[in-house]
Amino acid sequence: TTKNESKTKLGWNTKKIAITIGYNLSPNQQHIEILNQFKNEKIKELSDKIQLILPLTYGGTPKYKKQLFEKLNHLQYEYRVYDTFLDDIEVAQIRKASDIMIQLQKTDQFSGSMQEHLFAHNIVITGSWLPYDTLKENNAWFIEIDKIEELATTLLNIMNNFESYWNNTRTNPEVILKLSSW
Repeated sequence: TTKNESKTKLGWNTKKIAITIGYNLSPNQQHIEILNQFKNEKIKELSDKIQLILPLTYGGTPKYKKQLFEKLNHLQYEYRVYDTFLDDIEVAQIRKASDIMIQLQKTDQFSGSMQEHLFAHNIVITGSWLPYDTLKENNAWFIEIDKIEELATTLLNIMNNFESYWNNTRTNPEVILKLSSW
């Protein structure tokens, strides 16, 4: 299916850029710190072009989930939260339908979820502190930032030059297939 067909199947807004934040409810994903970047005035000017996607199907606590929803409800963005079990088809549709994936968790062990987003031609923004040397050595294309406070500027650049950034993802499926194919 195409990206827009996947967005339609999921009930997402096909006229907006879908930005997926993390892949579980763990505070390690730093959702709240990431969402704080969406308060940036220049990013807020683009709120009519952005839909936030939060897969929160495992990890975390009810208290953290409540804090996250409070933060989301104070932002002016359309959003979609997934907080119940997803089957493999739904997970694949989310990967395919996403346009940008933000992967800025504190630590990671070569995230399968991030690889799936790379495979689906998503623009991935990740932390330079995460251990993705294997991806770099194999010429996967993604954006690294050194601290969360750089996210707003990075997103602004992507949103204003989306096609150019997206074109850089074209070789990622081949790289991921080589590294992680079953």
